[in-house]
Amino acid sequence: MKKPVLIVSILYKSRGGVGGMAQRFSYLGGYLTSRLDGFEVLTTKSLVDSLELKVNDKVKVIEDGGDLFSLKNFFVLSLVLSRILFRKYSQVHIAGAGRLIKIIMPLCKFSNTKVSCTFASRTLEMASYGDRNAKKQWVEVLEAVDAIDVLNPSHDLKGWAEKISVSPCSFPSKRNLIDACFSDMREETVVFCGALEKTKNPILALDIVDRYLELYGGGLSIVIFGSGSLKEQVENYAQKLNEKYVRNVVVFGEQSQLVSTLSKASVFFSLQEYDNYPSQSMMEAMLLGCKVIATDEGDTRLMLPKDEAMNAVVASRESEDFMFSLHAALSDSTASKINSKFIDESHSVERFSDYFCGFVGLKES
Repeated sequence: MKKPVLIVSILYKSRGGVGGMAQRFSYLGGYLTSRLDGFEVLTTKSLVDSLELKVNDKVKVIEDGGDLFSLKNFFVLSLVLSRILFRKYSQVHIAGAGRLIKIIMPLCKFSNTKVSCTFASRTLEMASYGDRNAKKQWVEVLEAVDAIDVLNPSHDLKGWAEKISVSPCSFPSKRNLIDACFSDMREETVVFCGALEKTKNPILALDIVDRYLELYGGGLSIVIFGSGSLKEQVENYAQKLNEKYVRNVVVFGEQSQLVSTLSKASVFFSLQEYDNYPSQSMMEAMLLGCKVIATDEGDTRLMLPKDEAMNAVVASRESEDFMFSLHAALSDSTASKINSKFIDESHSVERFSDYFCGFVGLKES
């Protein structure tokens, strides 16, 4: 029997991450291990719980945060790392590994195990949030791996062209939760979901809501999901807006509430500096019928159907320039079935798994 492929897909809940790559590959790991003998996945408990994955001997689970090598995690990690060391895997694919990457990479090299990674950004700057050390680490990883799975057609990884495969699509990782939540009628609510970092523009999202209420009034509110270095600044701004309008204009949501919130919201903001393709949370929002207002960056337009007039791609960072688009989107209180159909037909786990099996040299039966 051919050695299995190990997918390492880790997101530490204690760090407040909302990152889509680990969610997507944990879901993919659960999907593949339930259908094929050639895969195992290492993931975290919060991802297993949030994605409602079935745990079996092919799905290795560690606890989130705190001490990575705690007693609870020691036996799982010892098993996985020893299997890498003794060449029990044909390939290790990294789709989020945190501190483990500094252990996994040398073990793969020592055991002569093929190692690959997913680069889920369009540029190195985007992947590293502009942090020089993070960018250096990404370069080291890209140099060390044997193959690179890339999501964006217009990526900037020209120096590693011979290693790169561009995936044909992405897919919503919460599909099993989404199907039962679609609602035709929508509330006057917008959603921002992402790391509270400068590159994601959460402050711009609040600026847009504030300016809209100044111009049009009404009961518009925004629900924010995420955490990051701008958390305190965002919370302070939220408090000012809530005081200014004497109600909860800004609400902070828990990840467990994301699907239900998106099923009722009218608009999803995707305001990244570098690219919005293929935003995990945007796909979920579109599948659930939200209209999208996004910044005009990179491959963003590939994410949207051409026949949905209520979506908007705006080439600006000034709140004023978003007013027409937001007012138009909110004027229609029904769900966007065009967006939902587009994601359903274009981005599926079945399509991606066919690609990924070929990427790692296996065939899905």
